[in-house]
Amino acid sequence: MISPLHAAIIKNDVTGLKRQSYSLKEACTKAGFKHLLLVDAQDVVTVDCMGQKLNAKDFCLKEQNPGKSFIRGFVSASQSQVYCEYAEAVSLSLKCDQQHYKYCQNANQGCEQLRGNFAHDLELMHASLTGAPTNLNCHYSVSDTLPISAL
Repeated sequence: MISPLHAAIIKNDVTGLKRQSYSLKEACTKAGFKHLLLVDAQDVVTVDCMGQKLNAKDFCLKEQNPGKSFIRGFVSASQSQVYCEYAEAVSLSLKCDQQHYKYCQNANQGCEQLRGNFAHDLELMHASLTGAPTNLNCHYSVSDTLPISAL
């Protein structure tokens, strides 16, 4: 199953991508589910652990490695894996068609809404609406705060 949101994505460039994978059964076990005779990928974000639902993003947030910026979690039915992705930066462009217009009314708000799906732990550094037809452009990155002593 492909989310309608993913169909509108024109560009999703990721810098410094690191991916951690878990078998579906391993993810269910780590999440605390027991008696796992049947484990299936329900959709791109959910694992069915013997009738109990495991959200990939929630699982990844609990398994998160310190010092890494989590961007998204998803399930691959074809690979029977849960993937947790970490990155330094994400550049995203979304087609502002009728179905996705809600993201394009305000660039900053639209990019913040999309951050949870594509760049969870990263900060929004740039948001703009460009082109005709209009595209929403978002750039997220690791926070680059300089200590006061560096100024």
